[in-house]
Amino acid sequence: EKIHRRFCSICGCHLWDTEKGEDDVVMIATGALDHGQHPGHEGLPKHVHVNTKIPWYIIADGAEQDPGPDPVPEAIPPGTFPLYGGCQCGTVRYRIDGPAKETYHCHCEMCRRWTGSALMAVSVPVKGVTWKGEAHVRTLQSSDWAERAWCQRCGTGLYYHVTADGPM
Repeated sequence: EKIHRRFCSICGCHLWDTEKGEDDVVMIATGALDHGQHPGHEGLPKHVHVNTKIPWYIIADGAEQDPGPDPVPEAIPPGTFPLYGGCQCGTVRYRIDGPAKETYHCHCEMCRRWTGSALMAVSVPVKGVTWKGEAHVRTLQSSDWAERAWCQRCGTGLYYHVTADGPM
């Protein structure tokens, strides 16, 4: 393997990848960069797909907002289930039996740090997901209202789960 993924073992945040070859290259996840550290650059230059952002997050950093495709994509159609997925190394696998409720993009700083970019997700019932390799899933209560999970071996982000009751 030429590319090695680096992640935080405490929270699962994707930090950087290294690529070995003629020229050693480090690919830094831009979502993990601190914002507002350079004069005249107070944040991201542009947010994309904001028409599908999580409703409770208000983007108020002054960056340009690209709404994304029109019309807004609907959740995954019922006839496409089951869906299968897993982590990069294959240690953790899952089956989604649906139904998908909504699709989202989240642009908050916490999601950008965790994924390296905006979080893109589909909302499905907890009971609609079957796991293999669950012993290798690590979680962190990342805020007062939610937890995040990742594969302990390769760092792939697996899910974001709201743990609090009521609106955010």
